[in-house]
Amino acid sequence: MKEWVFELHNYLSTLNKSVSPHVNMVFGDYKHSRLVLNWITAAVNVIQPPLHNVLVLSLDNRLCDLIASRTLPVSCVAVAKNTIFNIDIINNNINDKIPIIWLQGSMVRNVILRVINYWGYDVASYDSDAVLLKNPQVLYDERPHINLFSSAGTFPFDLSGEWGFTLCTGTLMFKASPAIESLWRHMSSLSEKDEQVTLNNALLQMNSVWQEKTPVNKMCTNKEGWEGRGEDDIRIYVFPPQVFCRAGCCKPTMSRNTLYNAHPIGSKTILSAKEAVLKEMKAWFL
Repeated sequence: MKEWVFELHNYLSTLNKSVSPHVNMVFGDYKHSRLVLNWITAAVNVIQPPLHNVLVLSLDNRLCDLIASRTLPVSCVAVAKNTIFNIDIINNNINDKIPIIWLQGSMVRNVILRVINYWGYDVASYDSDAVLLKNPQVLYDERPHINLFSSAGTFPFDLSGEWGFTLCTGTLMFKASPAIESLWRHMSSLSEKDEQVTLNNALLQMNSVWQEKTPVNKMCTNKEGWEGRGEDDIRIYVFPPQVFCRAGCCKPTMSRNTLYNAHPIGSKTILSAKEAVLKEMKAWFL
């Protein structure tokens, strides 16, 4: 059995569910260590109440070693890519439009998320540039019937043209349930190379419908969010951009009274520019 399986199982067995009912997982690698450290600082030192049960998922040990050297109140699990998939097969079938590190990272992340759900734990998943400005637990608690939460995006564009939005994989919450296990099965049956395309197409495959639709050019002004339902009783809620903002919907002038999560960086933004964008959003804390 792979070493990371034991590490992950040991981590989950020590969780304190009295302070947080779920795992809060942020994904990153050593190259993006400053983004990860900024995310952790916001989550455990800045927001009140702080986030607990924070797990960093890394593709190698260097980031975990760095975090351990800082004695931060988080755990880190390193998962070697070759323990999840055959690297040669992935490299030979890569889409030139998708950086290989994105593809490899998303595959690893989805496996870990599914394993955590399989073992009966709810898990929130965050990109390292999706910075928390408030603890979102109260938002999850307000909708106990929902088993999949997400921020709003526009990709894949064919679906946002139909729905008025899509689910963004930069901020997600999966509740361990038969509905979510069904979602994972649908996702694993698809051959898409992009995790956001996979997630949204899986929901389409599950015949998900929404209580209301918004034209995609009005997405940023939606204040209520979008609630949907699909096969196997999957219940979905997509937060409005005033609460969880993404890319073009994020503005430095947004009210901090309503904003819980700032993910202002476009997926193709170069690393050197990401820190500046987060500083402009007042979401940089190092």
